[in-house]
Amino acid sequence: MKILLSWSSGKDSAWTLHVLNRQHPGAVAALLTTINEAFDRVAMHGVRRDVLEAQARSAHLPLRVVSIPDGCPNAVYEQRMGAAVAAARLIGLAAARVTPEPAQRTALLRAILDVLAPTDRPEFKGSWMEELRLRATGELAAEVRIDTAYADLRTRALARAAVLQKRADVRGLQGVVQWVLAQDARLEGGRPADVAALLATLDVKLDAARRFRLALDAWALRTEILKGYWARVRFGLDQFLAVREWLSDVRQLAGPSAGALRQLSERAAVAQRELGKVQPPPEVAAPHSTLVAAAGMAVRAATSRLAAIRSGSMDTAWEASSAAAGSLLMLDQAIAELRRITHEPQPAR
Repeated sequence: MKILLSWSSGKDSAWTLHVLNRQHPGAVAALLTTINEAFDRVAMHGVRRDVLEAQARSAHLPLRVVSIPDGCPNAVYEQRMGAAVAAARLIGLAAARVTPEPAQRTALLRAILDVLAPTDRPEFKGSWMEELRLRATGELAAEVRIDTAYADLRTRALARAAVLQKRADVRGLQGVVQWVLAQDARLEGGRPADVAALLATLDVKLDAARRFRLALDAWALRTEILKGYWARVRFGLDQFLAVREWLSDVRQLAGPSAGALRQLSERAAVAQRELGKVQPPPEVAAPHSTLVAAAGMAVRAATSRLAAIRSGSMDTAWEASSAAAGSLLMLDQAIAELRRITHEPQPAR
């Protein structure tokens, strides 16, 4: 709330200003005073202009002076005071126009319309107040239209960008950026902050799409090599996976039988030998090495369990259990890492 205080230069005006400053600090925006043109003094009390100006300076408020003739007719008084008040109203409308933040502009325009709401009556038709209300209404409608247009622009741009990012369509995303710039130009740059934020978001998505595109291209380049690797390790890996349940029994000290342990040892040895023959591509060298070591530990687990059966030693059985646990852990880690490396890349979320 801003107040244009009618100032007669006397004690009553001073007291009014004092009360307003206490009850509504900062609400008084200016002092409005009439000056007699013939004597250059305040029309109400005859105070000299220099004293009036000193009062305004002391109050730290701007002074709005309305000059009226000596013996001023009521019609002239109303016309000149009406013009002064209209000018004050227009200051608020001008402030809305020059305010850089859209939200502040809209708030100012709504506040002006709240003040002018009573002028939407027949008796005000054709008055400066009706004109001001209509202008503020039009400007508020324009601000709302611009807000709606930019909100739609953001929604459409981000929806399209999300699809293109998942496809690693870098050119398509660049096209979205250009489309946003073109739409902003069509809207005459009405929301620069909104567009800057939108472009920053699109830039993040564009960077993600470029990275995804690079990952896809790299994966495609090594796909044939990795397919060949899987073909070479298939037999040895199948031998290893076939004894997994027996290894689990050894880990839990729940068996298996001596005959099953011999098969476990033989198949694990075959897996170790066959996997050891494979020369892996550099990308999978580490998990392949883990796979070979896991097969070797499976052989150790089977051998220790057989020894425990022959000797009846629980200590040896626990050694076999530890070896089996280590073998299964390394097998799972190696397979998970191999699948991760050889799996087609997915877009970042």
